[in-house]
Amino acid sequence: MRLTAWAVIMSLMALSSFVSAKDIGVMGQTFGLAEVNMTVWIEQRLAQKEADGTLDQFHAQLKQAVTGYVAQPPAVKGLHRASRDRRFTVDPSLTVKRDITDHEGKVMVKAGTRVNPFERLGRPYTRKLAFFDGRDAAQVQWANRLAKQYPTQLTLILVGGNIERTRQALTQAVWFDQNGYITQKLRITAVPALAMACGVQWCIDEFKVETKL
Repeated sequence: MRLTAWAVIMSLMALSSFVSAKDIGVMGQTFGLAEVNMTVWIEQRLAQKEADGTLDQFHAQLKQAVTGYVAQPPAVKGLHRASRDRRFTVDPSLTVKRDITDHEGKVMVKAGTRVNPFERLGRPYTRKLAFFDGRDAAQVQWANRLAKQYPTQLTLILVGGNIERTRQALTQAVWFDQNGYITQKLRITAVPALAMACGVQWCIDEFKVETKL
């Protein structure tokens, strides 16, 4: 039985719950501890499940778990529903840690240089990022209004809820801010929120959903 890298990783995560330990005394010759080859261990565990007739059940459980995670990843932690309208700005500048060179090795940006992506872009950044919780009907309606207002410039980003159901409700693509990476970078603490470029900075608007845009 050949396993893809994806299957090995997912199997390892799932099979970890089957591992237990107890003292059964000394049975036969003992050997020093050695590093376990995890791929071999996983294949052995899968072979054991195939032998005892539980492999199909394990595959079904694994498929259900993976499908559920993909459809609805864990909600972003640390966010709350906006209780008031608020605007603030965020400087997207970053400090280059090492020299950036072109294909010929010529240094384009030296290490230690502070770079603003909006300045480097050379043109206005017109896309807008809308962050909202798909589990909140009022926030979904807010996102729908924005999608109609900016039909070609808006990126919808979920921070919680089911991706496919929300996409169907809004009839357009929806992304998910997994682990809160983008909201943390933009210092967003309340949703719904809209991020857009204001010159060389991000302007962030957090909305109380009962307030008209």
